[in-house]
Amino acid sequence: MAGINEHNFRLNGFEYRLTYYKNDKPRIFQDEQEFYGSKSELLRNYVIELGMRDTLFKSQTTQQLSTFILNFFSVEKEKIAKKASVVKGTVADSFKSNNNVKTSKEITANQNIKVLFNQLNWEKVKDRNKKKLLIIGCSDSKQLTSSFSLKSNKNYDFGESIKQARMKRLKYYEALLVNSKKSNYFQKKRNNTDVNVDYFQNCSGKSSIRAIELYGSTKSTFYNPKMKKIFQEKIEESNLDILIISGLFGILRYDDFIFDYHLKIGNSKNIWGNTLTNAVRKYITDNKIDNKLVFYCLSNQYLANFGNADMEWKNLWINHVDGRGHLQANDLKDFLNKI
Repeated sequence: MAGINEHNFRLNGFEYRLTYYKNDKPRIFQDEQEFYGSKSELLRNYVIELGMRDTLFKSQTTQQLSTFILNFFSVEKEKIAKKASVVKGTVADSFKSNNNVKTSKEITANQNIKVLFNQLNWEKVKDRNKKKLLIIGCSDSKQLTSSFSLKSNKNYDFGESIKQARMKRLKYYEALLVNSKKSNYFQKKRNNTDVNVDYFQNCSGKSSIRAIELYGSTKSTFYNPKMKKIFQEKIEESNLDILIISGLFGILRYDDFIFDYHLKIGNSKNIWGNTLTNAVRKYITDNKIDNKLVFYCLSNQYLANFGNADMEWKNLWINHVDGRGHLQANDLKDFLNKI
């Protein structure tokens, strides 16, 4: 039976489509736009994510990698999986023996985290003399109490592009506050107290609390007290730095001072474009961080605000499923406990 000649997959927060017909060169589309980067490198990374031995694919061409992937996901995948000595562990067993081809999204959480951990250079990651960077999203819930012991007294300068984009976002937010006077969009609770649009209007423009302190509550997946305790320990003991992607401010260092607000990230890439990615790159350069020690744990909703920029860092959003943040938080916790 003939193999498939087209395959959709997801890698590092982006959707890709691989097409490869006989006598034609393989074509790859990223979010339905022609992909002009290194196709062989992209496909190698995808093969590695599936759990294959990367050493066997370092010298493979784009055509060879495309053939392997399409064969692997063809309707004959059971035969191919049995013959392929490159299949690692039980990854092949996670593909059901029917015509519904499963992708890497559907590999179990346990397998995914093992695949990721096998890719990392743990000697570097665990080296406390080497600075590491983690990028996470903000939180809809907020609290006005402090639990961190922090030393900085000023906000990090991410550059002029971020400043200009923030001004646009702040103007949008202020207009939203004015136009939402009679709506319940801004009715939230802070420290068990009801707050409304007047509360947020009074907050606007005031720098009152650090980002890592403001975000979260006891029920937050990424900012509950136990996670914050891990963050603090790793900042102090493991040379970890944290950047936060914010619906209002774009990007923040964890100890930047901000005011309380209520604005979801949404898809505002028309405002941010590639400025978030460029700001991260600037931060990495300014702080002399090894790109291989930069990790991010961001849902698709956050990644959409990075425009079409190629994010070369390691994705810790391991289970590839939005709406299940607790799974990602557990994986992140496992990662942090190892560094």
